[in-house]
Amino acid sequence: METYFSLPGIGQAVGIAVQANDLPIVQGVVALVAVVYVVVNTLVDTGYRLLDPQSGRQR
Repeated sequence: METYFSLPGIGQAVGIAVQANDLPIVQGVVALVAVVYVVVNTLVDTGYRLLDPQSGRQR
């Protein structure tokens, strides 16, 4: 998407940071992606429980 729309983004920032050996930028982006992944998965799991209350029961 960044290439298609010619807009700078996180991918381009990481690419430049890797080439420049800028470790804090790379670590920050990896941490950000990990936190977003965990939050989205938690929201999806919570949504499944709210939409199907029986899915949380022990059988």
